[in-house]
Amino acid sequence: INENNVYPTDYKLTNYPNPFNPSTNISFSIPNESHIELSVYNLKGESVKTIVNDHFNSGVFHFSWNGKDNFGRSVSSGIYSIKLQIDGRVEVVKNGLLLK
Repeated sequence: INENNVYPTDYKLTNYPNPFNPSTNISFSIPNESHIELSVYNLKGESVKTIVNDHFNSGVFHFSWNGKDNFGRSVSSGIYSIKLQIDGRVEVVKNGLLLK
């Protein structure tokens, strides 16, 4: 949901808390209408969870990742990369540490 009609001028990705257990809040901002894929990957580069894959207008958006993979299984402790892909290009990557 776009907060207070804020229109960002750059791509931004944050997650908090970090380290997290069992979930982390993920926010991203995009300056232009774009196709967004927000996904979580393990250190081997394997996709763990696709949080969103959809078209968005310019704005700031909030999601949560509950530490579960695409099949609903809890993932193990470790470092995970949260990738924001915009129109098919990886624009921003943040690492999150899941501690159990």
